[in-house]
Amino acid sequence: MRFLESSIVRASMLAALLLCSAAVLADDADSLYTRRDTWPETMTATREAFLAAGDIAPYDAGPWFTTGPLEADDFAHTHFPVREIDLQARDGEDRRVWTAQPRWADGQVINLPTADWHSTYLFRTIRAEAPMSLTAFFGSDDGIEVWLNGERILSNNVPRGAAPNQERAVLELGRGDNRLLMKVHNQTGGHAFYFALTDERITTIWNRMTRDFPRETAWFRQTAGAEAHLHWFRNAADPATEVNIVNAALAPLGELGEGFTSELARLKEAETGVNDPQWLALFERAHTTRNEANLLRQVDFVALERAVNDLAATFPEEYGTADVRLERIHETEQAVEQSRQALREAQPGAENALREAARQAIAVQREALLENPLLDFDRLLLVRRGEGRLGLPQNWQGNCSLPRTGYDNEISVMSPV
Repeated sequence: MRFLESSIVRASMLAALLLCSAAVLADDADSLYTRRDTWPETMTATREAFLAAGDIAPYDAGPWFTTGPLEADDFAHTHFPVREIDLQARDGEDRRVWTAQPRWADGQVINLPTADWHSTYLFRTIRAEAPMSLTAFFGSDDGIEVWLNGERILSNNVPRGAAPNQERAVLELGRGDNRLLMKVHNQTGGHAFYFALTDERITTIWNRMTRDFPRETAWFRQTAGAEAHLHWFRNAADPATEVNIVNAALAPLGELGEGFTSELARLKEAETGVNDPQWLALFERAHTTRNEANLLRQVDFVALERAVNDLAATFPEEYGTADVRLERIHETEQAVEQSRQALREAQPGAENALREAARQAIAVQREALLENPLLDFDRLLLVRRGEGRLGLPQNWQGNCSLPRTGYDNEISVMSPV
């Protein structure tokens, strides 16, 4: 009885210690996040604060051990007690159940031997010098279940291909060895998993950054890929990541990115420091320009001129003369070309000029086409259908596969449109 009471006390103390550790890390992350007027300045100031604070207590993630694929009736089928992993275990034919995989690296999708309706188990030990929180990212083909020190922390029975960051869980590590067990259940087809670790403080910082700068952080994460947007905060010397993401942002711009490319070359030649916000400012400007360029792709000035001439000829009284509209179209087209040339030459204010020209082009096109007399109505006849059966085929089906009866339809009039 005394042993049981002391065990409960020790477990309670450990749980309290882990909670306190997590709270301290969250507080540390909040204090490290350094808000500035712009996103580039906030990113670089926060990285300086993070690097100055130093890493959390060290940890060591040991090599993976894996079973082969084990036949499973379903996702819920568990092959052995999750709290009692014996890496020396042997099967009924005296073969080792677990095999070490020292060459498997975190941060990449790793393919596993394929067998339909089988589960593969993966195990590793993570040794922590002190209680800490780490964020783990998972991917799986297909379903996944994860236990930390015998407690289940993740379970998702889903058919899919493995990819980075499909699941996320916080690992609350105690001092010493922590046992991480993962089950990947394969239904049919391919079989694989993904795993990566990062400092929970960085995840908290990134969440704050995403809240304050949602557009820029989405661009950065999409361009950097995987967890590179998180590893960026640990980089104190090499601007290679900055150069790569700027180049990636410039690639879709083509000749419109010539001025930005020249600016990037000047930053490299000047050996600009890795924590200079000019790198990220250039990245942000390139992405903003991409947005304006995408807007302009929606406007075909030649087709718009033809449409205006046709509408004026078909509806001379309702639509009126085309001269005024065509003059506005030509002026807008000229403004667009001038702003593009200014951007190619990296002239001051070129990005603002392109932004204004793109907005003007969209407005001129919208006004000219929506004044089509055929669109002058205030009532729309439509069919309203009950959501129980919408009559929408799957993406591999055609309309011929839909049932012909059983719909809850109603003819309706919507007004005003």
